[in-house]
Amino acid sequence: MGACNTKYSETTEDTGLGRPKDLLETVISESDSVVYDLVYSGILPCKDCGGIRTTLQLSTKSNKFKVKEEFLKTEIAPSVLMGNFNTERGFEKDPDATLYILNDELPETEHLYFVRETGKNNVLLKLDNKQQRTAHTNFELKQIVE
Repeated sequence: MGACNTKYSETTEDTGLGRPKDLLETVISESDSVVYDLVYSGILPCKDCGGIRTTLQLSTKSNKFKVKEEFLKTEIAPSVLMGNFNTERGFEKDPDATLYILNDELPETEHLYFVRETGKNNVLLKLDNKQQRTAHTNFELKQIVE
């Protein structure tokens, strides 16, 4: 996620949990029951498209997330990723920052990282896959307050 030229693959591996349609219906019904109490949105830069409109929803009660990415000025279909997240305290020289680790139960190569720094409670900064700031400064999502 986060790069327009990223290719996604689907697996047809039998997990022993039922037919794919059953699994999809389970995921949809579970996602409908999750209450996302934090919502962040923004347009992240993309070198292959007009930007990636990104919406990140977090449920702090169930530690579940949902990310929707829409690739602007392309024919690429929007993508939705759902899963679990975890948080850690501290980032760089900010001991009170909150680091969000999305897909924390998966291998580290599939983690997504965002950080909320002290004093910037309504902004999440998207980090690279090594938990580092990117060279660009506009990798921010702003909280949507309803």
